[in-house]
Amino acid sequence: MGTRGRDGDGGLLAGLVPAGVVARELVADLRRDGDDSGLSAEEAAVVAAAVPRRRHQFAAGRRLAREALVDLGRAPVPILPGPRGAPTWPVGIVGSVTHCDGYVAAALGEASRWRALGIDAEPAAPLPPNVLERIASATERTWLGERSTARPEVAWDRLLFCVKEAVFKAWFPVHGTSPGFRGAEVRLDDGDGFVASVTGRSRASGDQVEVAGRWVQGRGLLVCAAWS
Repeated sequence: MGTRGRDGDGGLLAGLVPAGVVARELVADLRRDGDDSGLSAEEAAVVAAAVPRRRHQFAAGRRLAREALVDLGRAPVPILPGPRGAPTWPVGIVGSVTHCDGYVAAALGEASRWRALGIDAEPAAPLPPNVLERIASATERTWLGERSTARPEVAWDRLLFCVKEAVFKAWFPVHGTSPGFRGAEVRLDDGDGFVASVTGRSRASGDQVEVAGRWVQGRGLLVCAAWS
């Protein structure tokens, strides 16, 4: 059973999502405790050839998403992958699912209030060598250096990666394109908030759209939520 969002119990994700979004999360070692029970026949077929770890993560994410659907007053229907693997939600619902070792979460809301939601979780550890250069602009590398000096306990480079992954999940359902890591410029505030200015590759005019969100580091994890 996962924890509820802002309208219920606590959790890493609960304090990040806007009021009205239902967040469910599970902190568990799915390599040891996971199973793929509860999947519909259609969902099971999606991961039939996957390794057990992947099947367990997929099943846990779908279970949490269905719990969130029930909290929103909807039927707990099968949730199949759509374009680029993103979940296909019932009409009138927007949402996102994420998982990494030891953590799975889902966040869902009403499409009448949000165009899209995006969440991502990552281990709170530095990125592998040479990754930062591929995902960060010069401006982002500057603030990463400044914040790493001021607060070395935060995995700032991994946070940037996590923020951009959450932003992309909130971007793709609306625009149907991927801006790429260099297509999103992230600015952090002095608290737990951020704004990403995103330019889609197909936007000939170069107009930018801002996607807002929040982040937290805890339990050895970084978790980010974004919405538009």
